[in-house]
Amino acid sequence: MRAHWTEISTAALRHNLRAYRRRLGRRAPPAICAVVKANAYGHGLLDCARVFAAERVPWFAVATVEQGAALRAAGLRQRVLVLGAYDRADAAEMARLGLTATVWDFTQLELLRQRARRGGALTVHVKIDTGMGRLGIEPEAAARLAAAVRATPGLRLEAMYSHLRSADDDDPATRAQLRLLLATVRPIAPPFWHLANSAAAWRFPASRGGLVRVGLGLYGYGPGRQAAAALRPALSWKARIIAIRELPAGRRVGYGGEFVTRRRSRIAVLASGYADGYSRRLWESRGHVLVRGRRAPIAGRVSMDLTSVDVTDIPGAQVGEVAVLLGRQGRQTLTAGHLAAWCGTIPYEILCAIAARVPRRLI
Repeated sequence: MRAHWTEISTAALRHNLRAYRRRLGRRAPPAICAVVKANAYGHGLLDCARVFAAERVPWFAVATVEQGAALRAAGLRQRVLVLGAYDRADAAEMARLGLTATVWDFTQLELLRQRARRGGALTVHVKIDTGMGRLGIEPEAAARLAAAVRATPGLRLEAMYSHLRSADDDDPATRAQLRLLLATVRPIAPPFWHLANSAAAWRFPASRGGLVRVGLGLYGYGPGRQAAAALRPALSWKARIIAIRELPAGRRVGYGGEFVTRRRSRIAVLASGYADGYSRRLWESRGHVLVRGRRAPIAGRVSMDLTSVDVTDIPGAQVGEVAVLLGRQGRQTLTAGHLAAWCGTIPYEILCAIAARVPRRLI
């Protein structure tokens, strides 16, 4: 009996992709780059990539060369943009696998140049810092870096791009970043540029360029009410009740004994804990799970492999039943947004934190 797992809805993934395609329009829409880094935001790299590939997504974005290699080993031939860092060996691997490299400084360019001297063409996207203050060449140095890429045999400058710092909000900085990117790339004239992430692709058409990098939106979480209504969360997280304790009033439960029963109580023990990514902060914020379509409050600190919940007010709850940590049961729904609010974080962290040891089941 599987005691703990996630379910990934193929139908929801396809629905979300098609929602973005409708949003982008039919008249010369930008290409969609499905961002599948971080194990597809916790949803399963290869399973999700195969679903998107079947829907003819032309691009994937990953954080590491290793992730790109996994896509290639699975037989996926889409274009793959590596967003993160790499070393000399990675540069050779990118050339061998036909991955596209991000370059944001001259040190990286030298790694690629050394590879290019030994043969093997590499396509390059130059990243510009337009206000994120993280990765990217300064705008005033972008032309020099682009020229150096173009001057290197075996390297091909295909695009220039940047990353928005606050696309989820109506922040004037978003428009300022777009203006700066356009002012920087126009004299350089790369084949195309890109800027939009999930939020900007949905809300800010001017930022789309020739490519939109859609991440969290594909998994069902969008910016604003309109996007939220149009998208469907793809992941459900479930655990079975593996024990039920009948405890008297005044009994302490869990590490530190912070939860104390106020009456005779039924405490269900679930086969999931913080080693699975179910945060200890959920107890501190008085979170709950769903049992029989009703809310079961977390009872005491979340343990490494186990979580206790109070099912006193849920008649008939028994060992073997499924509790929903994230997802829908009956008329009740728990989203990554709910868990994020309880934990004082964002849905990204909730989803990406689900441990690799938790089986993913594509349904």
